[in-house]
Parts: sequence; C-alpha cells; structure tokens
Amino acid sequence: MSAMMSPAGTIPALVSGPALAPVTPAPTLAAALAVAAGQAGDNGVGFIDLHGVETHWSYRQLYAHARRGAGALRALGLAPGSRVVLRLADPRQFTLALWSCLVGGYVVIPTADPGALPRDAATLRQQLATLQALEPSALILSGAQWRQVAGMRGQLDGPRLALLSADSLLDGPELQDLPGAAGLARE
Repeated sequence: MSAMMSPAGTIPALVSGPALAPVTPAPTLAAALAVAAGQAGDNGVGFIDLHGVETHWSYRQLYAHARRGAGALRALGLAPGSRVVLRLADPRQFTLALWSCLVGGYVVIPTADPGALPRDAATLRQQLATLQALEPSALILSGAQWRQVAGMRGQLDGPRLALLSADSLLDGPELQDLPGAAGLARE
C-alpha cells in the first residue's frame, strides 16, 4: 500500500485488497447496492462499536438488512418518497437506516445526534418542532431515544411522526417491491 499526494495536497484514503471486478453501471445508490450484493462475495462494510467490538456485513447481508428495514418503514404506512429523518450516532445503526431508506425509495434526511435528548417535555417539544420544517413522515432514533420520545408522546403536540427504533428495522418484513433499486433484478 502506498499513499500518493492528490492535486489538492491531501492524502487520499488507502485501499487494499484484490483487484476490483469490472464495474456494473447502476442508476441509483440502492441499485449499486443490489449489484454489489450479487457480485461482491464477502466484500462489504465493517463497524467498530464503542466497546471495540467489530461487526462485518457483506454487501449481500447489508442489502438483505436494508430490504427488511425498508419493509419496516412500509409497514408503518410510509410510501416511497416519504421523508425520513435519521438521528443516530451509532455507525451500524446509521448505515442500516440510511440504506433502508435508499432501498425503499424514501427521502433520507440525516441529522447530527448531539447526544441525549432533553428530559423535559417542553424542551423536547421545541427540539422536535425544529424537525417539522423538514416535513418528515418518520423519525428513526436509537433505542434509548426512541423509548424516551415514545414515553413522552402524550405530552407532545404537533403532527404525529412515525417513530422507529433503528434496531427494530431488522424486524421488518423483507420488502419485495424495491423502488430504490428499480430496473434491477433482486438477488
């Protein structure tokens, strides 16, 4: 492995591994994942959690997880094109939620997760009201944040967002109709 200086004078990312296979063109990111799921073998993505535990998902596994996540969103009544806000700090949860939205044909709106949500209903209501400018149909949170918002739901006014815990995305039915990967056969 070697690093070469880019024209801007910065060091690019390093890549190692076997030679890359010819690239199959894909019209969308979701379609690119569908192609990778069918061609990439054990290649995929890796995560390291806060405790140093490593997890690897092949592209085939990620695609299957994303189809289940897209199915969970569809089961909530969301139609393709619905806006979904992600508020997730965990890279594995964020990746799952992002690809679930892309595969399901949803408009994904990633937001920063600055940490714990406010404990009092008034401040939480104010924070959630800022999200309303994005006109979302759903909000995907970490498990602890989901439990907090769901527990305070009766104290919050305003439009009802569908709330989903990132971990519950894997419990969804596998989506067969894949708007985000239109035009490609499912593996």
